[in-house]
Amino acid sequence: MRGSIKRQCGAALETITRIAQSRHVAKATGEAGIFSAATRNVVGQRLFPLQKFCKGSRIKNIEKLSPEDMEKYLQTRLQHHMAKGNSLHTFRAELSAVGKLEQGLNLFSELHRGGKNHYDWSRIRKDVSKVAGEVLSRTTSTYRDRAYDRPETIVVAIANQTHQLQARIQLEAGCRTEGVGAPSKGEHGKASNPMTKANWHHPETKRPLGLVRDPITGQQVAAFWTKEKGGKVAFHFCSSQTRSAVFEHFKANGRLESNYKEYLESINQAAMEVGQYHQGRGTHGLRHNFAQNRFDQALRRGYTDEQAKYAVSQEMSHNRADITETYLR
Repeated sequence: MRGSIKRQCGAALETITRIAQSRHVAKATGEAGIFSAATRNVVGQRLFPLQKFCKGSRIKNIEKLSPEDMEKYLQTRLQHHMAKGNSLHTFRAELSAVGKLEQGLNLFSELHRGGKNHYDWSRIRKDVSKVAGEVLSRTTSTYRDRAYDRPETIVVAIANQTHQLQARIQLEAGCRTEGVGAPSKGEHGKASNPMTKANWHHPETKRPLGLVRDPITGQQVAAFWTKEKGGKVAFHFCSSQTRSAVFEHFKANGRLESNYKEYLESINQAAMEVGQYHQGRGTHGLRHNFAQNRFDQALRRGYTDEQAKYAVSQEMSHNRADITETYLR
């Protein structure tokens, strides 16, 4: 490929740039790429360090990048982020950009080289990402991440048994408060969307959802559904122990519900008792914990960053996968 490395990266990315095309249609046909000029610019910026690496390594043709070159580059970038104290999210954003470049180079090869060149850096990216998850913090500041450091200790410290059960479901399944019967909006703060046995039966067939294989981990889990923000139905998964506790609660109370303000106060009080209180974390902090844990589970099972983000977004009732990025910081 001719021109500067910057121009070559641009040419590769141009092959997968589909501005004004439908993202959903493209993904359905296996043609996922870049769908906005803003994203195109961000990906290009995240590849600037690679351009410097190529220059320093005397690589004049981006098509000549070998797996060994890419592994050396990513290890160098990991060391850079460790030294700077940067976040895991920042590093994984660079890994995602490298994935886009890989897609672009493969399509460029098909279009201009008869498919002679093939690039597969997925294993390298996955291995480096796993190491990064162990050595990089999730955030570059002491409190930008709304997730709790030890969420399990907060759940155990909640005195009100109804609130404790609601918190456990949020932590394990990623539901919003309205999904566990404590909507923040309602008449006089009263729950208007309680969880009942119906949530544990299919919303259309009415058959019990019961125990199923977790779509990400493959382990046996309990399935249920909620209808939350925007009226969107989403399926969730929790432990069989939590399912049993929910059904015991149903026997005694008929439904799972509570006043939102009282539920929030229980969580804040428990967080204070175990030294994890920060203003603004509240109930939503448990969703952040869920998102980060679920994302890591997906990566360990071989998902790409985009696949993992999409899977988590579905369970969190997000309309767009990019919304989930806020929870992964």
